[in-house]
Amino acid sequence: MMEAILACIQDDIGGRGIGHLLDGTRDPAALHAAVDGLLRLPEGSHVAILTGFPCVENATPPTETDGIAGAFAIANALHAARRLEVHILTDDANASVFQACIDHWAHERGQTIHLHAFPPMSPIPPPVLAALCQTMRYLIAIERPGAASDGHYYTMRARDISPSVAPLDACFDYAHRHAIPTLAIGDGGNELGLGRVAELTRVHIPNGGVIAAAMSCDHLVLASISDWGGYAVATAIAHVASSSSIDILPPFQWIAALVQTAVAAGARDGILGIADAFVDGFPLTVSLNRLHRLGHLGRPRWTRLVGNHDMREWPRIGRVHLHHIQDTSEAALRRVVYKVGAITEMISPCPGVVFAQEFIDMPDFDTLPSKVDIVFAPCTWLASASLVDRLTRASKNGPWIGVVDWPLAQLQRLVAAGLSIAVYKLSAANVNNNGVVGWCQQQGIGLWVDVGYDDVSLLETTQRTVLAQWLALPWVDAVLVRHPNHLSCLVQALHEEKTC
Repeated sequence: MMEAILACIQDDIGGRGIGHLLDGTRDPAALHAAVDGLLRLPEGSHVAILTGFPCVENATPPTETDGIAGAFAIANALHAARRLEVHILTDDANASVFQACIDHWAHERGQTIHLHAFPPMSPIPPPVLAALCQTMRYLIAIERPGAASDGHYYTMRARDISPSVAPLDACFDYAHRHAIPTLAIGDGGNELGLGRVAELTRVHIPNGGVIAAAMSCDHLVLASISDWGGYAVATAIAHVASSSSIDILPPFQWIAALVQTAVAAGARDGILGIADAFVDGFPLTVSLNRLHRLGHLGRPRWTRLVGNHDMREWPRIGRVHLHHIQDTSEAALRRVVYKVGAITEMISPCPGVVFAQEFIDMPDFDTLPSKVDIVFAPCTWLASASLVDRLTRASKNGPWIGVVDWPLAQLQRLVAAGLSIAVYKLSAANVNNNGVVGWCQQQGIGLWVDVGYDDVSLLETTQRTVLAQWLALPWVDAVLVRHPNHLSCLVQALHEEKTC
């Protein structure tokens, strides 16, 4: 199970090179040992989470978003599994963001988390350090700056951020000297505790010779994004505790609200520098889908999360109906029913089914059947300014609006003018459509791929392999097919997914 958990979070989505730091034997054993140690603590024990990376230039506060959600996911798991008392240790510069998040968490979740903030560039007085650390039974660092061999703290780009950083490495040093176990979670090699892989960092990570953290740890979890490492630890706690992940893994709605709270308090994306719900350059939806995947270990994952600020859980598979809707063996599936042409028939309401209608002519939105969840507009509508204007008005208060193979430049212009788009449907032949995929991801617009072929002459195993490849693409929110046999292949592919 530890291998499956780590497979979800170690694909190096950001291209930083962490694959060179991984160890197929060490990493699963470290995750299991860390979680086992945490679950052996007596109820009510105190655990410290060291986090907060003050790296955003020309921003007050300089706090980045990564690490916050992961820290709270761990805190939630420790509280749910063992009723442990969690303390967050961070810099003065990050304190306002974490206090806002702690207040939000206490109000929404009823969990108390204690905050300790320290000034930058000032050694923690030994009596203060001892008084704090000797009460802790475990120390966890997640997305926390780690001093390099020269004693300075660096970003991945080797920018010195020491003037903003409190030297919390001293807490890990104290823990090592007093046999207090430590766990470190990081994604770049410059985080506290990643001295465990310092030599590999120096060789394989850009700027590694400068930024490699010196302080080691007892147990190490490497992730593509540090938040994901926090989600992985929470998932492993649920598994080792033999508890339902629903009890221990926080629902995506909790994390989405927490990140919005952090952003409102001043946190920014550490790569883009924007005050929005992005983590390490990726929309929050990307991270929440990893959490969603971790929550479905060992069972088919029928849905994905789509959107940024108004997250929706929609099916991953569907069928395009060009003529009559045939709804027999498919009735029990969580799926998209996509009808092209005028509404001449409707399916009966079914839990988990999203009914999408692609119109040739503009419908009367006031008389649109309530069963239609999404109205799709073909690119031919772009030729009429009046149709686009009506569509823009309808997107404010009507059903969800989708578009079909619209050119990116026009899509960008109309979204800027107020058109609210929920889903972009593109044909498989247009997946490299001038950057439309990346732009839609940044905007929180779902991406549905219409595979499009009706050929059923291929061997079933070949069909399933091809369709499974589409399902596995990290940016694809749903795969649509035309033939019922292909829909059956998609269902089988969902059941056969090897990882989360």
